[in-house]
Amino acid sequence: MEEVEDHMNEDTLKEIRQEYRTLRSEYNELNQLRQRLKKDEARCKRTVDTIRLKIQELSGDSSILASRDKDEECQILQGLSEIESSFMKTPTLFLRLIIGDISVTQPYKEDRVTYKAEYEKFKMFHTVCMCALAIFSLLFPNFGILGGLVHCVSVWYYFTVTLRELILISNGSKINWWWMTHHYCSIAVSGLLWLGPPGECYQAFKNQFMLFTTILSFVMALQFRYQRAKMYRKVALGLKHHMSVSHESKLAIKNLLLGLVGVYMFQLYNAYTLYKLYRSSNIDCDRWQVPLLAFLFLILAVMNSATLFTVVIYKPLRKLKKVEKYKSL
Repeated sequence: MEEVEDHMNEDTLKEIRQEYRTLRSEYNELNQLRQRLKKDEARCKRTVDTIRLKIQELSGDSSILASRDKDEECQILQGLSEIESSFMKTPTLFLRLIIGDISVTQPYKEDRVTYKAEYEKFKMFHTVCMCALAIFSLLFPNFGILGGLVHCVSVWYYFTVTLRELILISNGSKINWWWMTHHYCSIAVSGLLWLGPPGECYQAFKNQFMLFTTILSFVMALQFRYQRAKMYRKVALGLKHHMSVSHESKLAIKNLLLGLVGVYMFQLYNAYTLYKLYRSSNIDCDRWQVPLLAFLFLILAVMNSATLFTVVIYKPLRKLKKVEKYKSL
């Protein structure tokens, strides 16, 4: 019996050795393919740069290109951008400071689309959570932990969204510079409210801020849901890049214009309230956090309003002028 068991163990060991040798061989082959892939990618990058340079030279003399050729040129440039989005890239400074100098580019289109979908689910879920927490804080003002939880979740949310959007940019998404700056300002606002000293000054502003957070989260959730539906439709029709994110959908902004204007006016009102509290002699608000918060809310209100004006009024006017100029030729 023991001899049979020893024989079986020996056969199993031989099988393991054979499988390991096969695995090792396949692993070495995989490493060779990875090295070859790096060389091929570098060559593709050089080819993309060469084609882009040639197109720029052709575009310099507009008389050479017919309208049909210009359309084809735009299609080629779009194709080059899609090809470039799959290349390994050096992460931005903010990402390098946090995760180090490693590439966050997803080489496969399916993985990039999946990551974008996860980002959108994350935004929607946590926007609803922040709205619920802010409502509970308004309903139960004596539970101070709820207010602290709102600020804590806000810091974590904006910080995480910033990281995810930087990764999306590395994978081909186009995100307006102001939205990234907006996240940095929002992190600062939430952090100052969370870590600032509690007292009479904070209590005087707390309910107003919780009401603002409730309205902001509600409008953001509605806007995001509507934008996402429109964005998926445009991607399916080929009118948008598959890595486009739902930030600047003009249709969504027009349908929620009243809500967005209300939120931006509320931000301006927050800045005014904090300034009044800082200047007030009845409440002890003589702290550096108060004027800084007022300034941040003012920046948010002004820049958000400017972005809204650009999307709703300026861009359509500029597009209309281009169409009229084209018709006059």
